[in-house]
Amino acid sequence: MHYEKKQRRDQETDDKQLERQMKNSSQAKRQREQKTDDEQLEQQVKNAFRQRRRRQRSPSLYAIALRDEFPAESYHGRIG
Repeated sequence: MHYEKKQRRDQETDDKQLERQMKNSSQAKRQREQKTDDEQLEQQVKNAFRQRRRRQRSPSLYAIALRDEFPAESYHGRIG
């Protein structure tokens, strides 16, 4: 009788430990997923910023064509 109670109690603690482990692992998984989602969002924001900067820095094709067609010397005259 005493042995059966001890066995049942051990089984209950094992079940509780297993349940706690499953809960902890699912929480850890959720945290990892949340972290990767946050990192992805942060990376997207950085990429969008870089693309905007790149577009602002690089002249448009129209501006390049104008510069080729009318070089700076023609506006200011040649120095010499």
